[in-house]
Amino acid sequence: MILTTAEAKSLLQILDNSLDAVLDLFIPIVESDIYTYTHNDFMVKEYKSTAVTSGIIYAANDLKAGDTIMFDSGINGQEPLTVLTATATQITVTDTLDDEATGNNFVRMKYPKGLKIIAAQMVKFKIEQNPGIKSESIGQYSVTYDQPQTGYPQQLWDALRYSYSKYYKRSE
Repeated sequence: MILTTAEAKSLLQILDNSLDAVLDLFIPIVESDIYTYTHNDFMVKEYKSTAVTSGIIYAANDLKAGDTIMFDSGINGQEPLTVLTATATQITVTDTLDDEATGNNFVRMKYPKGLKIIAAQMVKFKIEQNPGIKSESIGQYSVTYDQPQTGYPQQLWDALRYSYSKYYKRSE
């Protein structure tokens, strides 16, 4: 998982538990948005599943609870999953898996620490979800919002692109 609820609360200076359920809802969404935008799977190691039944992945692995994995393809592909439990041969994750994942490759992901700050800001934006109005006119009513169609402020996208995008070419 890119960010735990406790880390989000700390970074966003949330002192009570009133937003825990909302944070738990938005953190996986933000994680998926970051992957989709950057095309960076933050891969550390690749594994191959030998079977997937009843939501349990059978694969030789060295994973531990809290690790993040992602399948390369199939119904379960392209969505980060958090490991709940892991033994040397079995893995259970937060979401229900399809048996179609049998034989598919998956990767263990490790996020850079600096990404937590950007992720927390994206979660904050999702919670507030209050796009500002850039301009408004009355005759033949028209309104322009200051947020791009992507749903996050441009400075968050820029921070992701410059620091973590797989395809962004940095000049040296």
